[in-house]
Amino acid sequence: KSDHKFLSGVFLKEDSSIMTVAHSNSLRNSSFSNFFESGEIGFQYPIGVSAFAKHLVEYIGIRVRKTRPASVSLPRSPSLFETISKPIPENSSETQNYAKYILDPNNHLYTHKQICEYIFGCIAESVPVTDNILEVDQSIKIDSSQSIETVNSLGNRIVIPSPGKNIVCHLFSKYNRCSSENEQKKFPLSQKLVIYFVGGEYLSNNSSVIKKVIKNWSNDFPVPIFVVQYSSPPTKPYPHPFNECYYAYAWAVTNCQMLGSLAEQVVLAGDSAGGGFALSVCLRAIKEGLRLPQGLLLMYPTLNNSPFVSASRFFGYIDPFLPFNTMQRSQESYRDSHKNYEDPYLSPIFASDDDLRKLPHIHIMVGQFDPLLDDSVLLVSRLRHKGIYPTFVIARECSHGFLGLSNVSEQYRSACQIVFQWLKRAFQMEGNQ
Repeated sequence: KSDHKFLSGVFLKEDSSIMTVAHSNSLRNSSFSNFFESGEIGFQYPIGVSAFAKHLVEYIGIRVRKTRPASVSLPRSPSLFETISKPIPENSSETQNYAKYILDPNNHLYTHKQICEYIFGCIAESVPVTDNILEVDQSIKIDSSQSIETVNSLGNRIVIPSPGKNIVCHLFSKYNRCSSENEQKKFPLSQKLVIYFVGGEYLSNNSSVIKKVIKNWSNDFPVPIFVVQYSSPPTKPYPHPFNECYYAYAWAVTNCQMLGSLAEQVVLAGDSAGGGFALSVCLRAIKEGLRLPQGLLLMYPTLNNSPFVSASRFFGYIDPFLPFNTMQRSQESYRDSHKNYEDPYLSPIFASDDDLRKLPHIHIMVGQFDPLLDDSVLLVSRLRHKGIYPTFVIARECSHGFLGLSNVSEQYRSACQIVFQWLKRAFQMEGNQ
């Protein structure tokens, strides 16, 4: 029916009881706040992850209390891992403070930006980094002031408009395949290329977590990995970040030799918001006839930016890694004044059946306790109903952002290992690398 949205097997009307409960300030300020303060936060996770979650909540509560809500700057603070050995008292005032900021619907957007920054900063400290030194580990700024002209699969000329500013990217490669003309190349250009869109739920440009993860990948994976960052709301809402991602993809496949690759095979990947961008970029490439990647690798992707609540998102009220209000405010800020919630470039879950059939093979992994679980379940359900069978894994006892938590528990470590194997399998690694 037109006044319903189908999400993971549950029909939710805008005025349904669960929606009313989800937006109840009294519930927000009492029951959920008491839950945070009781020390039960993270109960759904294994012991090691639960302990990490409690310390994360305590640590962020201290940091948020010491900054002004509208401030963007982050204060200097002791490392999370310098204090993680200290026990957290029950009904800790800092945990109460975290609950106050997480659950208050009237908080300034920049408070949620800060919370995202703190979460990423804390998690980044837990990512182990191998000692091997990559030959290429450099920042690249794409001059996006000019449009890109290329030819599509039908031989027609297409123009990708300029998004209007430089796009910050990073290139990782075990071997230097893109030396200058005056230097002798040690290795030939790779046939393969990975293009990766970072996550951050639209609010954070902190790519420190995924850069550490990709740096580890690159030590055992001799293929150039091109990491794309993008602008964030509220200054740059939709469609600007999406246009930057699409431009960066077109630039990378057009200028692949500058990245040390012939780009004969391309895998497009991303986590969280970046996973949603990867799928949206693919959908636009289908429409415009731009060459498609060999495969899609999506980790806990954000696929639905419409203002509706699903069962897993409601569970986010007690999730320390992707709090419901922070996610909701980030999506509101990203949508801005855009009212077409079923725009497939905004919410790729609403892509047409015809476009879904044209997608390359998709690998999707999402945590069992991730608030975004239903996004992936619904996409996979739609694909399977059309006779398309993606590789889909729900990582047992894992949260949102598990790629940065491989050092926290065995479940997270296993999930990360599977993702890395998928990355290699997407290229069918036998033959020339």
